[in-house]
This record gives sequence, structure tokens and C-alpha cells, in this order.
Amino acid sequence: MKNSPRVHFNLRKSEMINEVPNYPAAPATATPAAPALAQAGALARIPRPRPVSITRPRPPIVAASPDPTRPKPPAAVKPAPAARNAVRNAARRRSG
Repeated sequence: MKNSPRVHFNLRKSEMINEVPNYPAAPATATPAAPALAQAGALARIPRPRPVSITRPRPPIVAASPDPTRPKPPAAVKPAPAARNAVRNAARRRSG
């Protein structure tokens, strides 16, 4: 009610409405139940879907065990730690 002292409606009795106009009756409208019943009937005629059968998951495919009589393939060869540091230091010297 902060602004209530500042509000002025300026209502005069001569400008006020004294009676309600006599309007004609509203025309009868179609009942909304008819479309709802038609839709319910259409939905009732739709066959229900068959339930989906859920199959068990397949077991994971396991790689064949390695043959113990065959040798392993060679592993990737990594340079020795000292050689790696020498390569890094040489690259640093050249770039500077």
C-alpha cells in the first residue's frame, strides 16, 4: 500500500454504470464430450502391441588361450634411459 495516498480514481456517479444491458441468450454450443467419446472409441479399436520378449545377453567372446608351444611375439623396444636423456638434451640445445 505504498502508493495508496497518491491514487485518485476520479469516479463520479454520473459516469458509473447503473444497470446491466439485456443481451440475448448465447447460442447452444456442441458439448465437448462428443469428441472425447469418439477419440476414446478410436483408441479402444487399436490393437494392443504384443509384449517384447527380452532375450538373455550373450556371453562375451573370450580370446583363445595362447599356445604354450609357440614363442611370444617380440615386445616393442624402448631406448635406454641414458640414451633418451641424451636425445632430449640434444633437441633442447638445437632449438635454443
